[in-house]
Amino acid sequence: MMKPMRKKECQTTTEQAYTILQNCKYLSIAMLNEDGSPYNVVVDVVYDQGKVYFHCASEGQKLDCIRHDPRICATGVAAAVGVPEESTTKYASVIIDGKASILTDPARKEALIRKQSEQFGVTPEKIQATIDGNFAAMTMVEIEIRGITGKSSVS
Repeated sequence: MMKPMRKKECQTTTEQAYTILQNCKYLSIAMLNEDGSPYNVVVDVVYDQGKVYFHCASEGQKLDCIRHDPRICATGVAAAVGVPEESTTKYASVIIDGKASILTDPARKEALIRKQSEQFGVTPEKIQATIDGNFAAMTMVEIEIRGITGKSSVS
């Protein structure tokens, strides 16, 4: 559960926070290992229909954490520009509180792989080759957003 933001003048509306999230190509996702120790990893993401998705291998620490405890906290930065003359940074960032799960629908998984690849400029031929060669070895993780906070110093 997120606490109220201290710097209220930087807090965005919920709608603005979702816009920032839609512009994040990467999120830093924090999870818990089985022993309770933290695990944080940066993943490339795709936003679709109010949820966030990322793909990974079919086994590994991310999935171990999700199976142990599906709660996540993620941070993304959509814009950050240093302003040296003001000794500051202009930024737009978002924090989400969510629940991760493994997507089981193969058609949805393929559609999301295509959408995510397209946002990074991958050619249709390369996307198809990846799907043909690696689809079974890829897992798509879905993050249901339970809370979102945006913060921005960009006017």
